[in-house]
Amino acid sequence: IRSFQKCDFEPIRRHIDQQKIIKKAITDEQRKTNKAERNETMFKFGYALVDGHIEKVGNYNMEPPSAFRGRGEHPKMGKLKTRVYPEKVSLNVSECSRIPACGVPGHAWGELRHDSQVQWLCQWKENINNSVKYMQLA
Repeated sequence: IRSFQKCDFEPIRRHIDQQKIIKKAITDEQRKTNKAERNETMFKFGYALVDGHIEKVGNYNMEPPSAFRGRGEHPKMGKLKTRVYPEKVSLNVSECSRIPACGVPGHAWGELRHDSQVQWLCQWKENINNSVKYMQLA
């Protein structure tokens, strides 16, 4: 894509508007159910046991595949961020801890480390800037 003026984003706009209407139309009971699901996910993935203390995990969600936006006039704006599969993820867990199960059927974690000298819980490489991203404690 060389010029966004030549692109027709109207189908995307209609879809987003429809999703907004659907989101506004949900009942209070559905809102409570959604909030309960978010809280359950946070309690499942949002905390880690470190040296016998429960610590909050800063960012336990990975970015989904999408178009890269950057900030301002970024030269790589519009490039596609690819999905990060479990094989690309390195976990850093203690030797005595239970290895978390991979939640994606047919896949396994890329690497398991037992490095107490680093502060990250997991790491992966993103494809846009070829940089390493980390999941750390809050």
